[in-house]
Amino acid sequence: MRAYAAQAPTRTSAIRRSACAPPPPQWGNALVTPHISAAWQHAFEDVTTAAGLAFASTGIGFTVYGVPLAEDTALVEAGLDLNLNPTATLGVSYSANSPATWKTMR
Repeated sequence: MRAYAAQAPTRTSAIRRSACAPPPPQWGNALVTPHISAAWQHAFEDVTTAAGLAFASTGIGFTVYGVPLAEDTALVEAGLDLNLNPTATLGVSYSANSPATWKTMR
């Protein structure tokens, strides 16, 4: 199969905060740094998702349509970074997104 997929261009505006109040928290010998970020993503042009596919053997093409993208979406992330040593950091985070409006398809 051959595939072609197009995505709507997006712009993301974000802010990220990562800091520790003195004294910095530690877990064992690792320095713990909490972080949080928030962003707003806006999609331009057509937000309908589609992929044009074709069978490689016959060349017969078809299109698969997906769920439309949200034009405006809030993105949120929170997590912890463990600075194990000067060259290694282990991070754990949770991220979520939520559209500005919910639409139902009929």
